[in-house]
Amino acid sequence: MGFLVQGDIETSRDELLDSFYVRIEQFVYARPLNTIGVTVAHYETKEVADLAWPKFVDDGTDMSGQLSVSMSYNGNWEEWPMFFEFDLIENKEIIVDTYEKQWVTSSIEYTDFDENGDPFIDTHLTFEEIDVKNGEEITMKRYLNTEPITNDIFKYAYDHIKEIYTSKCGIDNIKDIL
Repeated sequence: MGFLVQGDIETSRDELLDSFYVRIEQFVYARPLNTIGVTVAHYETKEVADLAWPKFVDDGTDMSGQLSVSMSYNGNWEEWPMFFEFDLIENKEIIVDTYEKQWVTSSIEYTDFDENGDPFIDTHLTFEEIDVKNGEEITMKRYLNTEPITNDIFKYAYDHIKEIYTSKCGIDNIKDIL
């Protein structure tokens, strides 16, 4: 699954194309970084992309249809990135309790002995500072949102990559190839 980018393309091999095929080659969930890393490749067509990574791996690979990162799109030469990283951290409003410090007095019973050695119960007062809830407030916290990748990590990566190319080339120039 990938998409075509349509336009006037000139490759670094001086080939003129009216489109090129973009496909995800790999993605990785980097939990320590809270990111999804996605590597893409550009090919002349979907058919040559299929030869690069055939379903029957014993058939070998043919990478001759893969395009260089340096291409001209509608007359503008540039280096097309092959690696993209998407942050799974988002800011989220949460309600947190607020506290104030208060001093409280507690009496503690203890057993002591009088001068005749007879036990008696007495009390001792202690003073302690405690946190007492006095309300709530809304605050922003950074939140690791793995929900979008839980059901279909490929769709998450594909949609983000496609959005990048759409913003660069225009929605009319991007065609899904399923």
